[in-house]
Amino acid sequence: MAAAVGAFLPWFTAGAAEASASVPGTDAGGWLTLGAAGLLLAVSVWHWGPAQRGVCALVGLAVFGAAMFYIAVPGAGAEGLLGSRQLQGSPTPGLGLYATAFGGLAAVTSAVSDTWFDTDWKRA
Repeated sequence: MAAAVGAFLPWFTAGAAEASASVPGTDAGGWLTLGAAGLLLAVSVWHWGPAQRGVCALVGLAVFGAAMFYIAVPGAGAEGLLGSRQLQGSPTPGLGLYATAFGGLAAVTSAVSDTWFDTDWKRA
């Protein structure tokens, strides 16, 4: 859920004292993380078996890795997006990237802990 919300929040911000701008995640790859969040939701609602936990862990790891890459190297994701706005200064990661990273990490953690502790909450 956090990864889906993070797709609409600012991923990058840049600016000087007189002007600043932000790039929402939907302009910088947020559609991919939004799709991944939808996939995680669909898989976890459909059936929560060992294979689905593996899919959730892998997709969550991919979302977390992409967000952490853009947090570590924000210029890689904001290149060309902020430049068109005539801003100076290097881009900084926005709140959307942190929410996306948290969502990916939560997906991995829930899949691994559910497998490790065998807490199949859907068992009737």
